[in-house]
Amino acid sequence: MTAKLTRIFIADDVKTVRVAIRRILEQEPDFQVVGESEDYAETLERAAALKPDVLISDLRMRAGPKAQPSDFAELARVCGCKVVAVTFAAIDHGVRAVANDMGAAQILDKVTLADTLVPAIREVTAAK
Repeated sequence: MTAKLTRIFIADDVKTVRVAIRRILEQEPDFQVVGESEDYAETLERAAALKPDVLISDLRMRAGPKAQPSDFAELARVCGCKVVAVTFAAIDHGVRAVANDMGAAQILDKVTLADTLVPAIREVTAAK
């Protein structure tokens, strides 16, 4: 029996962060990175077209010319996917509130992604 692939899209305005996330995900045989973007407008367009299962999104990614950061909640709706927010900011009540407002199922510290990203993706995809 073949395991179902979890299709993942990475949205972060820093290329080195996108590369690091991709490398973590490529270690998992049942994960497939289907795309990347560097701002909100590009993410909205590409995630809507690709329909990933999970969107990993920088909590403070540039909004781009046509969007406001408050529009991030639209991403989960448009792609019909689970959003995992990532940030370098200290994850306090305020940061959690922003992540919640953007529709994130999880929020993770970028510093600990090597240990937390894969379990978080497995958790949000198991919760239907």
